[in-house]
Amino acid sequence: LSERVRLATLPAQIDGQLVVGLSSDTLSPLGIEPQGTFLISGPSGSGRSSALLTLAQSMRRLDPTAELYHVGNPRSKMAKLPWWTGSFTDPDSADRLATLAATLALQSSGQSMVAVFVENIAELASTAAEAALTDLIKLALAENWLFVAEGETSTLSGSYGLLALAKSSRAGLALQPDSGDGITIFRTPFPSRLNRADFPPGRALLVSRGTTSVVQIGLPED
Repeated sequence: LSERVRLATLPAQIDGQLVVGLSSDTLSPLGIEPQGTFLISGPSGSGRSSALLTLAQSMRRLDPTAELYHVGNPRSKMAKLPWWTGSFTDPDSADRLATLAATLALQSSGQSMVAVFVENIAELASTAAEAALTDLIKLALAENWLFVAEGETSTLSGSYGLLALAKSSRAGLALQPDSGDGITIFRTPFPSRLNRADFPPGRALLVSRGTTSVVQIGLPED
């Protein structure tokens, strides 16, 4: 399995699924359902931001007309991307997010694909933005939209509130995983012997429906 796989070299979709990268089992493109919650975990420097960007670009490749929303730090590269339907990084984000949640709830028709991408979700727990994000996750689950969040492994052990909802689909990518992360974060057993040396940046355990598989995440385009 190559340590570098460009997203652009992979198909735009597999049977309506988002393409994540290459499977280590089959060396074939691997996809995920573009709905529900999806959590990207890993220590600092493991490639979480790159993986989040890959998911966002993969969503655009799947449906160029999809509405994509970003919540995060104004200094991040993600915030500067020109193709967000909305980006929330300013002091008024809590109010604007609440307005967005209410607007999407009223406009929901099931015709447009919607996805929300959140950086450092644990930092937003217990802040003014938590209630609006909670509403967005509930709406995404009800409407079969996609809600993707990333965070450092050590911050994602919460079992109530915003973090609990963000983990409710038990799906995601675990970068540089530890065996104990499976139950703590994904409520899914991880292999008992994991060596982080086997997971260079961009390689992860893909968690889906109670199972895991190794995937090399496609590198996003600049």
